[in-house]
Amino acid sequence: IIACGNSFLCFVKNDGSDALRGNINVDVLSYNTGESIFSLQIPIVIEGFGKVEFFRLPHEIKELNEIVLIEIHDEAGFLVVNNFAIYSDPKLLHLNKNAKVKFQILNDFQVLVESDGLVLWVMLTTIVDGVFSENAFIISGNEKKLIEFIPAKTCMKDIKLFRETLRIEHAGMYLL
Repeated sequence: IIACGNSFLCFVKNDGSDALRGNINVDVLSYNTGESIFSLQIPIVIEGFGKVEFFRLPHEIKELNEIVLIEIHDEAGFLVVNNFAIYSDPKLLHLNKNAKVKFQILNDFQVLVESDGLVLWVMLTTIVDGVFSENAFIISGNEKKLIEFIPAKTCMKDIKLFRETLRIEHAGMYLL
């Protein structure tokens, strides 16, 4: 688990049984451009289950204009967990409403999602019963994300219906 609060104090909690060794990567992005304003890498070692480490962001976030992306990578460089922090009410965000999000269905139930700009709360929906491996996620500009759809056992053959009813939405679509 990784999260940040109002005073830019953040914490990482190890919910695994093994020690977590790697790096915390913090990236502060502009909502409008998706460009990085500030980056930070913090080496981390958290021993065993339930241990917590705190860190403070040394950058003052500009209200309404920035988002904080936080990732933890293990020693091998694999993503362990990611999260983002917003320091304003979502209705007040200055999002890029012109960002284009597209998707491509690969294989049977794999979806490749990409965007040309920063988009928040990307949602995939379909009429087919099942769950997506990730949903309500963010995509920074020129990023691609591979999402798996895991159909319910009774829907394993509904590939055609999945393809026909897959929808993608994001917060920027609903700006006035």
